[in-house]
Amino acid sequence: MNKKGGARVGEVVLVNAYKKFFREYFNFKGKTSRLDFWYVILSLLIFSIIPTAILSYLIFGSLMNISGGENVQEIMESTFLNIPIFIIGIIYLFLLVPVITMTVRRWRDVGLRASGIILIFCLLVLVVILGFIIHLKQNIIIDFLIIIISSMFLITLMPSQICCTNSKNRISQFFFCSKSER
Repeated sequence: MNKKGGARVGEVVLVNAYKKFFREYFNFKGKTSRLDFWYVILSLLIFSIIPTAILSYLIFGSLMNISGGENVQEIMESTFLNIPIFIIGIIYLFLLVPVITMTVRRWRDVGLRASGIILIFCLLVLVVILGFIIHLKQNIIIDFLIIIISSMFLITLMPSQICCTNSKNRISQFFFCSKSER
């Protein structure tokens, strides 16, 4: 609480970021500020690590105690252990859509056009599919994944409108918004 009895600024920003996160569940057209994006992403990361760690400890600790290290496959197939995994999986799938839409809005805020964003996602999906087809045995697939994911991460760190350009180059116009559009 601050001296006037109101909530702290960080608390309000976090609450507003989550409101926007869920209110714009399917909105690809707006923009998301760096602060809103990272508040939500980092808090989701923290909140997802805790139940995942506890569940992993309970499952694998129980497996090793019960089986003495043997017949782990049979115990993993039991319904009792699959229920919490299923529930966490459903929660992660529920959160996947707004995370993707928020990421697209963040990239739009940076200055990427929809065509550039779609190309980045298509490249990511293509590399993942190729990885599954050749079973990720090729180092080049892993290298491409690292490059694409690192680029996606770096884009989210950029300030607003940094990628806007006045260039007449068609490639630049394909990927980046013009400054006059802003």
